Amino acid sequence: MVSPLVSIIMNCYNGEKYLSRALESIKRQKYENFELVFWDNQSNDKSEEIFKNFNDNRFKYFKSDKHKILYEARNDALKKCNGKYISFLDTDDYWYENKLFLQVPIMEKNHNIGLVYGNFIKYNENKFLFKKKNIKSKLFQSGKITKSLISNYYIGLLTVLIRKSFMSGDLEYFNPKYNLLSDFDYIIRFSQKYSFDFVKQNVAVYTQHEN
Repeated sequence: MVSPLVSIIMNCYNGEKYLSRALESIKRQKYENFELVFWDNQSNDKSEEIFKNFNDNRFKYFKSDKHKILYEARNDALKKCNGKYISFLDTDDYWYENKLFLQVPIMEKNHNIGLVYGNFIKYNENKFLFKKKNIKSKLFQSGKITKSLISNYYIGLLTVLIRKSFMSGDLEYFNPKYNLLSDFDYIIRFSQKYSFDFVKQNVAVYTQHEN
């Protein structure tokens, strides 16, 4: 199988608490041809030190010249990506080692697919019972799925793999005016134009915590 480059964007602002776990989950990927674009949004904790302790030439460090809202920072990181595909992981979440290994072949086999997503676990640190909640994969659909997403949104940004060549025009960047809802806005708009596919397996863990 051809192994095209995947660009992974990790935006960081004072993410030291969970950062090592997130970075380790990237380093453990079975799919090895990736670059990590680590965008330090003016952190004032030990995030930079933790990142630079990972001795991996695929890990690339960038520091913003000033602190920005999240989706402005995401857009800045996108400008540094060289990969055929784009993926995202925040500092408090982590991937399973098969995430890219499962998704890249789907994109390579069907050049009409613009985005592949997967299942994930929501883990809530503060709940004694029901700490882990799995997204219901029976909801998942492939193809043009805008109506399905609007009625019951089930895509986690931490699971997506996007074809970079399709990220053009009004889909080149996230719309920062929505801030925390900008990924939802982007994926809905992307789904109106391009077909999606998915893997049913869990590929990531989304951590819910006090911050």
